[in-house]
Amino acid sequence: MQTSQDAESLKCPYMTAEQAAQYLGVKKQFLQRLRMTWEGPEFLKVSPRRILYAMEDLLRWLEAQRRRSTVDPGPSCSNR
Repeated sequence: MQTSQDAESLKCPYMTAEQAAQYLGVKKQFLQRLRMTWEGPEFLKVSPRRILYAMEDLLRWLEAQRRRSTVDPGPSCSNR
C-alpha cells in the first residue's frame, strides 16, 4: 500500500481514497457515501475496487463546501 509520502515523492497527482480521506480529515466510508450520492469530489474509477482522487478535484470540492452559516444550504445540486 502506498502512503501519501510515497505518492508525494513520486510526484503522483492522484491519491487513493484512504489518502484523500486523511487529507480531508474524514473517514474513507464518508467519501464512499459521497460517491454513491453524487455529492463528493470527482474521482477516477481505475477498477471495481480502485478509486483515485486528483488533488485539484479535492480542492475544488472543498472550496465548494464554504459556507457563511451552519444553516446555509450552499449551492443546489443541479449537476446530478
